[in-house]
Amino acid sequence: MIHRNWILAAVALGSGIVFLDGTIVNVALPRIVDELPATFVSTFEGQAYVASGYLAVLSALLILAGGLADVYGRRRIFAIGLVGFGVTSV
Repeated sequence: MIHRNWILAAVALGSGIVFLDGTIVNVALPRIVDELPATFVSTFEGQAYVASGYLAVLSALLILAGGLADVYGRRRIFAIGLVGFGVTSV
């Protein structure tokens, strides 16, 4: 039973990270607006393109990770993903 609790905790952690990762672009959006040309991102349409593009790339990478998990194992790819996310987030 303890093994199942660890699995549940790991999956909950991973799901929470994906949820936060999907909203992190909103935190970075003011800086992105400052860096890109004012004619593009200053409009709400430009900001929507930035957020949608980020989520589209995130979705594509999740699909790729699912395919890799089918080949190399879910546990291994999940661990690699968590470590990769942790390293690139710091």
